[in-house]
Amino acid sequence: MTQRSDGLATRERILTAAAQLVASGGPSALTLDRAAEVAGTSKGAVLYHYQSKNALIAALVRTALDQFDAASEALVTRSAERPGSYARAYAKVAFDRSSNTPEASAGLLAAVTNDLDLLKPAVKRHAAVQRRLEADQIAPTMATLIRLAADGLYLTRAFGLAPPTDAQAAKVLKLILDLIANPPPNYGPKDRP
Repeated sequence: MTQRSDGLATRERILTAAAQLVASGGPSALTLDRAAEVAGTSKGAVLYHYQSKNALIAALVRTALDQFDAASEALVTRSAERPGSYARAYAKVAFDRSSNTPEASAGLLAAVTNDLDLLKPAVKRHAAVQRRLEADQIAPTMATLIRLAADGLYLTRAFGLAPPTDAQAAKVLKLILDLIANPPPNYGPKDRP
């Protein structure tokens, strides 16, 4: 294994360990010492890859955003359904349990409790998502509804705020997909909130 790939593997182990710590013990469970211990490396190695706890949390946030985007793009690429291909993909990924795990939302949880500035990439990304949804040939009001429902479910699960059962979530996702395919009157692509 080359040094570069070994370094990448170490970075990934540290990120995985950090996400597991937050998912199992809450944001306060994340320390550089504990991340090193769970990752099976030294604190020096953690500090080499992530210069501070905030840098580690920032990497968790970026990783979660990038994974969500990659999963959405994969669905868009495979979809022949237009309009609304991005809206459908965004909703499906947000409602998918494999994308919406405590580990995936660990960075957001840690950022909220450590430094709200660490959420700036998420704020920027969500603004871009909103613009892309509105450009997806569906009504802007429908685009906003879809984003709020998808993000709401994601955050409800992340914070444990009485999340819906899987059966309830599946019904909500079906309703969202039906609304994209058959919007109510007055909610065409030119609609303005």
